[in-house]
Amino acid sequence: MLLPDGEYGDDQDLPWNAPVRRPALHDEDEDGTGWLGAERRMLIACQRLMGSLIAFEYEAARYRDEPLACLDFDDAMKSLSRMSARLEREMSQWRTAMSLIENDTQIAPRSEHGRPWRPYLSPHWLLYFAEIAKPGDQAYLPQLLNRLAEEDRRNRAHHDEMASVCGRPTKTGEPCQQIPVFWPGRGRVAACNRHLSAGEKVELGKAWSMVEEAHSCPACRVPAGVPCDETVKLQVLPDGEFPRVRTFAGRMMHNVRLKRGAPAES
Repeated sequence: MLLPDGEYGDDQDLPWNAPVRRPALHDEDEDGTGWLGAERRMLIACQRLMGSLIAFEYEAARYRDEPLACLDFDDAMKSLSRMSARLEREMSQWRTAMSLIENDTQIAPRSEHGRPWRPYLSPHWLLYFAEIAKPGDQAYLPQLLNRLAEEDRRNRAHHDEMASVCGRPTKTGEPCQQIPVFWPGRGRVAACNRHLSAGEKVELGKAWSMVEEAHSCPACRVPAGVPCDETVKLQVLPDGEFPRVRTFAGRMMHNVRLKRGAPAES
């Protein structure tokens, strides 16, 4: 497989197969200032910008009284004045959010509507989730690290799944490189749709039917026994996963339902 640097290598050489290092809770950055070092530098840069805007406003006030002034800067003055006021509000939110992180303030893992937040939170949303936090909720950084680790795991699993190939011989005798069909509860362990045997297709169709009869769908929220609704707008699930659509023999089902697997036959 072609690597980003133009060389060919095995799958294990790909960057997404390399271990992803996530900073620990007490790691320090290169300046030794910890997790909020970059945010502090951003805040300092913002304060410098505010100083420049204040200097402009001072000169603008002088310009209005300048007897030899020959241009109208009112529109620019109004725009920069609005920018200055908004920037001041943003900086206030930044400071509050950074204080919440420094003090390990608890934040809610989900919104009031039950939707989990995904990395990374803006200062505005960090304040929101802090306001609705309940006793027992974790602070922001532990939740952030857990969610980043879960995203890494999910992305790696998805890549491994999509990297699997059918492998059965084609008409030319070469191994088929198509992606295998998805088998409920087992993943992509068989052949692609073209190379499934007649018996395997029957067995797979039965497995899909058993899943549909036994499980509701957490993605489109249809009850057990009802086919998935492809018209429903999909949203991130409570565990942070975004559902995907699977198809087989003209049927559609969401992957999170298929992953539950067919019940064991008695």
